Amino acid sequence: MLTPRLVCGSRMISSHHNFRFSRISRLVAGITVLAGCALLVGATQPRPAAAPAKAVEAAPQSADAASLASFILACAGQPRESTPLIERAMQLSPHYPPYFLGNLGNAYRLTGRFQEAIAAFKAYDARSPGFGLADLVIAYQQTNRPDLARQTAERFLTLRPTFTIASWLKIQFRRDKILLETEAAALTAAGLPPG
Repeated sequence: MLTPRLVCGSRMISSHHNFRFSRISRLVAGITVLAGCALLVGATQPRPAAAPAKAVEAAPQSADAASLASFILACAGQPRESTPLIERAMQLSPHYPPYFLGNLGNAYRLTGRFQEAIAAFKAYDARSPGFGLADLVIAYQQTNRPDLARQTAERFLTLRPTFTIASWLKIQFRRDKILLETEAAALTAAGLPPG
């Protein structure tokens, strides 16, 4: 008799029991990650981090749960907790999607690991041209490299000519409004249009 097989991250699960458990745990992980996103967007709860922790606990071999949990934690102002989760996601799924590099770069930048952040954003751009460049501009500004920030901003605008800082601000989920203002100022200083 053939047993169902499910690929979870880079790990193959092949017994019927594990298949059923994995489907359930992935469902629980998905629901709890969505709860974390809702808390983050609503900003009514002081601790949106509880949901991502539960998601990772429910699906410890899920690269997607770890990546989304990392994103939520970084946006909620907990980048130190975010960093090991995105690193774990990348280990679980060696052929990870490009946006994992954006999550990694963001976590590194928010913890002051600028050189690693810059490398991650460059790799993100290499795999998905134009993605990660706004963050790269910010990282260059934060490390006192305004010339590189301006060059990156110019390249960014050739790839995304309709970009404005106002539109960028509308899609940011960070709770720290002062940080967002600082990042918007970095984008402005590099010559990106305000909107």
